[in-house]
Amino acid sequence: MRVLKKYSKAFIVKDPKTYMNAEEAWYQFQAKKKECILFIIYPRTNPLQTFERLNEVIDKKKWNEIIWIKTASNTYEEGFKKILQKKRWLKKIMSYRELLFNYIDRVRIDSIAKNYQSVEVVFSGYKNTQEHLTANLKPEKLYLLETGRRTLERLKKSDYIDHRKHANKKRLLRIVHKYFIRFQVFDRKKTAVFTSYKDKIETKHALVHNDQSYKKERIKQKAVGDYILWISSDLVLKIDTTDIRVYTEYIKASMRHLKCDYSKIRYIPHPLKETDSDIEYVRDSLNCEIDDRMIPVEMKLINYPSLPYACVSPLSSALVNISFLAEKKFKIYSAWHYEFNHFQDLTEWRKNIEHNKNLDINFIEVQDCISLFQIKYGETDDFPIYRNFRDYSGKKTAEL
Repeated sequence: MRVLKKYSKAFIVKDPKTYMNAEEAWYQFQAKKKECILFIIYPRTNPLQTFERLNEVIDKKKWNEIIWIKTASNTYEEGFKKILQKKRWLKKIMSYRELLFNYIDRVRIDSIAKNYQSVEVVFSGYKNTQEHLTANLKPEKLYLLETGRRTLERLKKSDYIDHRKHANKKRLLRIVHKYFIRFQVFDRKKTAVFTSYKDKIETKHALVHNDQSYKKERIKQKAVGDYILWISSDLVLKIDTTDIRVYTEYIKASMRHLKCDYSKIRYIPHPLKETDSDIEYVRDSLNCEIDDRMIPVEMKLINYPSLPYACVSPLSSALVNISFLAEKKFKIYSAWHYEFNHFQDLTEWRKNIEHNKNLDINFIEVQDCISLFQIKYGETDDFPIYRNFRDYSGKKTAEL
């Protein structure tokens, strides 16, 4: 005889970012360990070391039970998607393989969910496997944990979030999804959205605004240490003319401006834009500490023994998020390289920050510095001259 395991709250995550949001929901809804179960759905090939990354950040004290679900679908190795873009015949074959894997995942999730069908509330992301598990747990309410650009793109004409990409595909694929795979979507009238940073969203979903109370409470409990947190930025490193040697000189100039010792830096490299050799060069040049774990910067910050006395970045969303969390407990700087003034999207970003009374980001003007984009200082006062980096790259290519 099958015995149901009873929990009032279930949390479904897929990576450190969604787990970070789950902790906020856990805190805001005053959950207790004895009533909570955590489901983790991650790909079999583990392309971004999801298993190891999650094990680094999961607080086991919060959960009565943790269930790991390894999926067959979404299992492309890194770099394989680029190959599929070039070879359409292979992409077609792989899409049919993915249908089979979807079916395997659905059957496995059905089997697991049968043991936990007494859950009252589920907190989850919007991916198909997560939603199917939610529907099979048969809760009274679902809170979608993820918001932001990617989620907002999934708002349909109904003003409800819908993740199903197959809706616009060929008729045969729609039939296969509906009658063979049968992934379920939870009742949208019983679905609310738990926002990340008080996101503004026009939708029929009920909204629960997350003010990051859990992270703020963790930060309040910590003393300020003697290190500087430098958060790297893909907005700078994406430019072909910016190699790591030039970028490191820019970091040094920024530290000179702040009258800080390079060795005090705890450097957060960008996970997708900096190679192992790049990181090694930064470490050797600055004689600094490196934290290259592939987890959100905010999670790193709240788990450090102490807070930085300053947080610096060229410009990044993490810098904005940390400013929102820190509440002026330590200084936060954008190291504004003089060439940033040449790009419209960057200058607009700065204006928005400066006009936002809820943020406390100080802009330091880094002028005595090596060129990042081969635009000489004082070459022109006509700002900005490029809409964005793509516009700049296109014009540089045309000149060549």
